[in-house]
Formats: sequence, C-alpha cells, structure tokens
Amino acid sequence: AAVAASGTQAFYDWNEVNIPNAAGKHKEIIPDGKLCSAGRDKYKGLDLPRTDWPASKMTSGNHTFQYKATAPHKGTFELYITKDG
Repeated sequence: AAVAASGTQAFYDWNEVNIPNAAGKHKEIIPDGKLCSAGRDKYKGLDLPRTDWPASKMTSGNHTFQYKATAPHKGTFELYITKDG
C-alpha cells in the first residue's frame, strides 16, 4: 500500500525524507500524522497505519539505542516508541 500511495523512492532514498531548513521548528512544520513522511506528499505512503511494518516488541525498563548517521549533519535525533491504540 505504501508503494501504491507514493512509489518506491522512500524505500531507497532515506536521506531524502527530510525537511530542509527546519531550523528546529520541525514540530510546527510537520502536521500531526505525517511524521514518517516529514509532511512531504511524495512520501505519504510512509504515513499509512499498517500492521505489517517491521516492529520490535519492547518491555518496560531501560534500553540503549544506537544510531548510524548515514548523512552526518547538524541536528538532533528523537526516538518515538508507540503502542497500539
């Protein structure tokens, strides 16, 4: 469904899924429900709620997460963990 909605580019060009020059205002710029596409229409398929997205079960407690910066630049990372419902 994601490919049908917006093509394959988002699955091959992760560095392009961004908001250039957000200047720290990404929460104001990206509409609710559009986080995965960064609010960009050509990646709207990434925003579709689905049951077949890769997921990892989490348990309560402390966790360590590691990031791999494939396109290093100034900025921040935020991690979102969601639950059904």
